[in-house]
Amino acid sequence: MSWGLVDIFYPGETARAEDLDARNAELNRKREAMGHQTAEQSAEQEARFNTDFEAYNEQILSGAIEGAQEGLDATADTLRKGLALPLNFAWRAIPWQLWAVGAIALIIYAGGGVWLRGALARK
Repeated sequence: MSWGLVDIFYPGETARAEDLDARNAELNRKREAMGHQTAEQSAEQEARFNTDFEAYNEQILSGAIEGAQEGLDATADTLRKGLALPLNFAWRAIPWQLWAVGAIALIIYAGGGVWLRGALARK
């Protein structure tokens, strides 16, 4: 059994797990020698443990991925709200009449007045 990154956070865990596996195998051999367990039962027990262990690792991995995704979503949402806060404040603080005057001033500044004068002259 290999734990990989576990040794980074808990040094020696892989060696401890290997020691426990060796002790478990020795106990199984003793039980077989005493007639309490057959070799097939020992193999079945080991296979069941490995299957359960893999399922447990899959649950941990899927939970970690789900938690990371939730954290990323929460961070993105917080950033989005933080960046939108000044714009929302300005939008709500300035009356709509001033926005309309500003839009008309922007149109005139961009050349809309000349275009409008030419459009009215054609009629």
